[in-house]
Amino acid sequence: MGKWLLTGKAKQDIVDIWRFTQEQWSVEQAESYLNSLYEKIDLVAEMPAMGIDCTERLNLGVTVYSIVHASHVIYYTLTRKQIVIVAVFHQRMTPRQHLSQRLGRELHKTE
Repeated sequence: MGKWLLTGKAKQDIVDIWRFTQEQWSVEQAESYLNSLYEKIDLVAEMPAMGIDCTERLNLGVTVYSIVHASHVIYYTLTRKQIVIVAVFHQRMTPRQHLSQRLGRELHKTE
Protein backbone atom coordinates (compact mmCIF):
# COMPACT_ATOMS: atom_id res chain seq x y z
CA MET A 1 0.00 0.00 0.00
CA GLY A 2 1.21 3.50 -0.81
CA LYS A 3 1.80 5.95 1.97
CA TRP A 4 -0.29 9.04 2.57
CA LEU A 5 -0.55 11.82 5.09
CA LEU A 6 -3.37 14.20 5.96
CA THR A 7 -2.43 17.75 6.85
CA GLY A 8 -4.16 19.26 9.88
CA LYS A 9 -6.56 21.22 7.67
CA ALA A 10 -7.38 18.13 5.59
CA LYS A 11 -8.16 16.23 8.81
CA GLN A 12 -10.52 19.03 9.78
CA ASP A 13 -12.13 18.88 6.32
CA ILE A 14 -12.88 15.20 6.89
CA VAL A 15 -14.27 15.81 10.37
CA ASP A 16 -16.53 18.51 8.92
CA ILE A 17 -17.69 16.16 6.15
CA TRP A 18 -18.51 13.48 8.73
CA ARG A 19 -20.45 15.91 10.90
CA PHE A 20 -22.45 17.30 7.99
CA THR A 21 -23.28 13.86 6.64
CA GLN A 22 -24.28 12.60 10.08
CA GLU A 23 -26.52 15.62 10.68
CA GLN A 24 -28.17 15.43 7.25
CA TRP A 25 -28.54 11.65 7.01
CA SER A 26 -27.17 9.32 9.70
CA VAL A 27 -24.11 8.05 11.51
CA GLU A 28 -24.14 4.98 9.28
CA GLN A 29 -24.13 7.12 6.14
CA ALA A 30 -21.31 9.28 7.52
CA GLU A 31 -19.23 6.19 8.33
CA SER A 32 -19.92 4.66 4.92
CA TYR A 33 -18.98 7.85 3.09
CA LEU A 34 -15.74 8.29 5.03
CA ASN A 35 -14.81 4.65 4.49
CA SER A 36 -15.22 5.12 0.74
CA LEU A 37 -13.23 8.37 0.93
CA TYR A 38 -10.35 6.59 2.66
CA GLU A 39 -10.50 3.80 0.08
CA LYS A 40 -10.10 6.44 -2.66
CA ILE A 41 -7.13 7.95 -0.81
CA ASP A 42 -5.54 4.48 -0.52
CA LEU A 43 -6.03 3.99 -4.26
CA VAL A 44 -4.47 7.36 -5.08
CA ALA A 45 -1.53 6.59 -2.78
CA GLU A 46 -0.93 3.43 -4.84
CA MET A 47 -1.30 5.27 -8.16
CA PRO A 48 -0.67 9.01 -7.65
CA ALA A 49 -0.71 9.65 -11.40
CA MET A 50 -4.43 8.86 -11.54
CA GLY A 51 -5.16 12.36 -10.25
CA ILE A 52 -5.39 15.40 -12.48
CA ASP A 53 -2.46 17.80 -12.41
CA CYS A 54 -4.17 21.12 -11.72
CA THR A 55 -0.99 23.13 -11.15
CA GLU A 56 -1.44 25.44 -14.15
CA ARG A 57 -5.16 25.93 -13.60
CA LEU A 58 -4.73 26.83 -9.92
CA ASN A 59 -1.49 28.81 -10.40
CA LEU A 60 -0.41 28.46 -6.76
CA GLY A 61 3.31 27.96 -7.31
CA VAL A 62 3.08 24.37 -6.05
CA THR A 63 2.32 21.17 -7.95
CA VAL A 64 -1.16 20.09 -6.89
CA TYR A 65 -3.22 17.12 -8.06
CA SER A 66 -6.92 16.48 -7.64
CA ILE A 67 -9.28 13.57 -7.85
CA VAL A 68 -13.04 13.53 -7.47
CA HIS A 69 -14.76 11.44 -4.85
CA ALA A 70 -18.56 11.63 -5.02
CA SER A 71 -19.41 15.27 -4.24
CA HIS A 72 -15.92 16.13 -2.95
CA VAL A 73 -12.53 16.74 -4.51
CA ILE A 74 -9.33 15.50 -2.88
CA TYR A 75 -6.33 17.80 -3.42
CA TYR A 76 -2.85 16.40 -2.86
CA THR A 77 0.82 16.94 -3.46
CA LEU A 78 3.63 14.42 -3.81
CA THR A 79 6.77 13.98 -1.79
CA ARG A 80 9.42 11.35 -2.37
CA LYS A 81 7.83 9.11 0.25
CA GLN A 82 4.08 9.70 0.10
CA ILE A 83 1.15 11.72 -1.08
CA VAL A 84 0.10 14.59 1.15
CA ILE A 85 -3.60 15.33 1.25
CA VAL A 86 -3.90 19.09 1.67
CA ALA A 87 -7.66 19.46 1.30
CA VAL A 88 -10.95 17.67 0.77
CA PHE A 89 -13.38 20.25 -0.55
CA HIS A 90 -16.96 20.05 -1.71
CA GLN A 91 -17.02 20.33 -5.49
CA ARG A 92 -18.81 23.69 -5.26
CA MET A 93 -15.92 25.33 -3.40
CA THR A 94 -13.45 27.51 -5.27
CA PRO A 95 -10.20 25.57 -4.85
CA ARG A 96 -7.73 28.31 -5.74
CA GLN A 97 -9.03 30.67 -3.07
CA HIS A 98 -9.13 28.05 -0.31
CA LEU A 99 -5.92 26.22 -1.24
CA SER A 100 -3.86 29.39 -1.44
CA GLN A 101 -4.67 30.03 2.22
CA ARG A 102 -3.32 26.69 3.38
CA LEU A 103 -0.67 25.33 1.03
CA GLY A 104 2.44 27.16 2.22
CA ARG A 105 2.13 26.52 5.94
CA GLU A 106 0.78 22.98 5.66
CA LEU A 107 3.43 21.75 3.24
CA HIS A 108 6.31 22.99 5.37
CA LYS A 109 4.97 20.94 8.30
CA THR A 110 5.16 17.69 6.31
CA GLU A 111 8.71 17.96 4.96
